Amino acid sequence: MSTGFSDIVAAALTLSDADRAALAYQMLDSLREPHGLGEDDERYFAELERRSAAYLDGSSVPSDLSDVEKRMRQSLRERRPS
Repeated sequence: MSTGFSDIVAAALTLSDADRAALAYQMLDSLREPHGLGEDDERYFAELERRSAAYLDGSSVPSDLSDVEKRMRQSLRERRPS
């Protein structure tokens, strides 16, 4: 018997926060190019540099983690199919 995608998602949602985070990391990591970040390295590091510079020059205001989590959860709820 094969396990369907929705069954896997349902099972994953029963995991603790820490286990879901670990699972998400492993799933994202499995999508990367073998042996490194792949062809997006330059864009990734350029974006890190841009954000660091914006923070250091004051043009970017940091957010509390709790505020970011709330915005992320709201965004995910809005994307979820009914």
